[in-house]
Amino acid sequence: MLSFEYNLLEECGMAYQVDEHTVSLLHFDNGIKDETGKAWTVNGKAAISTAQSKFGGASLYLGSTGDSISVQSPLVDLHSSPYTIEMWFYPTSIAGSLGDQYGVLTGFTGFADPYTGAAISYVKVTNEGHQPEQVSGINLCSVDKAALNTWHHVALTFDGTTTRLFLNGKLEGTSGTLNTAASLGNLVIGKTAGGYTYQFYGYIDEFRISNIARWTSDFDPETPDNPDNPDSGKLLLTVTLAEEVEREYDLTQDQVNAFINWYTARSSGTGAAFYTFDKSFNREDYLPFDKIITFEITDFTM
Repeated sequence: MLSFEYNLLEECGMAYQVDEHTVSLLHFDNGIKDETGKAWTVNGKAAISTAQSKFGGASLYLGSTGDSISVQSPLVDLHSSPYTIEMWFYPTSIAGSLGDQYGVLTGFTGFADPYTGAAISYVKVTNEGHQPEQVSGINLCSVDKAALNTWHHVALTFDGTTTRLFLNGKLEGTSGTLNTAASLGNLVIGKTAGGYTYQFYGYIDEFRISNIARWTSDFDPETPDNPDNPDSGKLLLTVTLAEEVEREYDLTQDQVNAFINWYTARSSGTGAAFYTFDKSFNREDYLPFDKIITFEITDFTM
């Protein structure tokens, strides 16, 4: 089932939203739900927790060996096509014999060598240093440390030529080496996919994969992005419902696109039966599909 849920406060509250470049997006607020419709498998005791969150009041918690979630698709081509893999993470510990070395944030099953089988690892080095790194045929480690028990943002981007690793929006390193794995296999969040288990312990929030390199220089991870053209926020969506009831919404272009995507999907028999706009003071506005007669999108000046 494909559904799009838009939160007008989150647009200001810095959570990511689905756009034309989004391959996968998990907010971890309402269960383990991919906003692009992909079905994830829960492994071990991986679960949603309200104990910590970067946005939305909940996050994915991985607290024991084997905890992870996975999806039956490589989602991106790490060999030659542009991509971005990013997330917020809150490490609580690096425990266990093998876990003393690696805590894997996300990886792919197609890499046979468990030591290089992760797209992004959280690494413990000497002197209790904790630094994210990118492996999978490329050894790219951050200079700065990511301390335990606090939220950090990590992003790995590839523009077709150069791989870049960012920690908290700061460019930590670049590499011109290309990945050489024959097959990526499935995507796993939380541990290595095969062989030895290198487990990440902690919380993950706002996991996103894109089919472009969203970042090529330092950026503010707290700020929502639009890589093509910044939204003016000056579009008016007017929806006419049954009994000639009209509702109006002041939206960005991305929010309008998300509504249209939901409406198109529902018209073909998939997606949620209603669309949700979250408004101020925690009040939600629901639009039932079967009550919509027509809608109109116009430009206006604030």
